[in-house]
Amino acid sequence: MALLLEELLTDIGKCLTCSICFDIFTDPVTLTCGHSYCMKCLEDYLREKAKTNKDCPDCRGKIRPGFKLHKNVTLCNIVNVHYDHKRFVSTEEFTKGHEMETDFKEDKAEKCVASHSQQTDINRLSELGSTIQQQQMEAPVVINDTSSEGTDDMCPDVPASHDGRVQELPISPPSNDRHRAEGFAPPPHPLPGASFSWLTFNPAQGHRRLTFLPKEHRVVTKRMYSACHDGRFDISQWMAEQEFSEGCHYWDVDTSASVGWAVGVSYPSIGRSDKLGRTANSWCLEWSRDTLCYWHNNIEEFIKHGCPSIVRLALDVTNGTLSFYSLSDSQTLLHCVEEGFTEPVRPVFWLFGLELNNALSFPPWVS
Repeated sequence: MALLLEELLTDIGKCLTCSICFDIFTDPVTLTCGHSYCMKCLEDYLREKAKTNKDCPDCRGKIRPGFKLHKNVTLCNIVNVHYDHKRFVSTEEFTKGHEMETDFKEDKAEKCVASHSQQTDINRLSELGSTIQQQQMEAPVVINDTSSEGTDDMCPDVPASHDGRVQELPISPPSNDRHRAEGFAPPPHPLPGASFSWLTFNPAQGHRRLTFLPKEHRVVTKRMYSACHDGRFDISQWMAEQEFSEGCHYWDVDTSASVGWAVGVSYPSIGRSDKLGRTANSWCLEWSRDTLCYWHNNIEEFIKHGCPSIVRLALDVTNGTLSFYSLSDSQTLLHCVEEGFTEPVRPVFWLFGLELNNALSFPPWVS
């Protein structure tokens, strides 16, 4: 029974985690989009954004001017009850084995009382879990778990280390024979002499709510935070391991399973809280709010085009050009920018982190 109570506390604690500090909420506040954060964490975040457009750290939903932060009283109460029960479980564990001997009747009575008390605690925690789920359902943005079913089914053979953590599998480029057999055929090269880049991803270079599935070569969102690393970004972004300082390169991104995304490049020096395209050292094509835009240095350029299901990025570092193509029907140029890159650049991706089955995948074309 105590073990069940502890498991419930752990599950509820994961629902009460601030995505900025990765700790249990302190004085939680909720934005109009439905996402909640510690009041101090959000105040610090908004203070850093004082000179730019203020938006939600998770979904990038705009925060209207003059919006005031108020504590979410319901969440505050849930956090307090969570801590009270956690202290109870810790105290029970500490005193285990040190009980004084009593006669049989007293011992039996105490066990009955303890059992009833623990069952009451479990019922209260179950009600708290239902309350949290109800708040999530009523919010404008619904939080769904993409890892509990999909990830387990898609990665059944991932080995675990002795401490229970999932081991990282080496990622190798596909062989030409395998992809010829599967019928993959790449669209035409966008640049003369351009080479296809098979992107690889180090978990330490991504956000803790993103996970990479090697078999599908796909990045997906998850509710649980990774405990094995701090993450490269405070927002739902991932930087690939490839770094380009010269030559022509291209890679493709399948966006058909994502409701919101951004694909682009940045210098390795991009900050933890810097959003792709919102700084002078990053460039991206973004689909959000049912609009296709190009972003650089926090300047937005609207592109009159629907959402491309496959985007090709063509990078000519030597001549300083970055082009975005749609491969949905044929190879269509969406946007091209000339930029004198002063540092090596890396592919970076942003993924809207809350929708069910939200993912970006990378078609394994053979060059």
